Amino acid sequence: MTTEPGGETMASETTAAALNEWRLAERAAESAQRGRMVAEAAARAAEEAAQAAVATADAAKAALAAASLAEESAMKTAKAAKTAVDVARADLVDAEAESAAAAREEQAAHAKYRDAAERASQRSHLEEPT
Repeated sequence: MTTEPGGETMASETTAAALNEWRLAERAAESAQRGRMVAEAAARAAEEAAQAAVATADAAKAALAAASLAEESAMKTAKAAKTAVDVARADLVDAEAESAAAAREEQAAHAKYRDAAERASQRSHLEEPT
């Protein structure tokens, strides 16, 4: 072994330097391992986010389709209700007209009865002996 001016041997400097290099390499390997784990976790999170985005888009598309169907159904219901209202109003107008006609017929029949009763009363007064 050779000795240098500080009294240390070249072999021990070489061993110390090699040990130091080994420690640095270990730290670098550990750091790289942590970096790889972080990158894997980020990749998994990005993959899950992409899947969630696709699921959200599918759900939005389904919601839009359901809303369109609901709107179409509501429009059909509104048209049917309007038709029912129109028919009911027409029936009411007809019923009112029939009721008015029946009232007029009843008044006319009542008037005929009164006239007939009056004539009968007058005939019976004329036919009675005095």
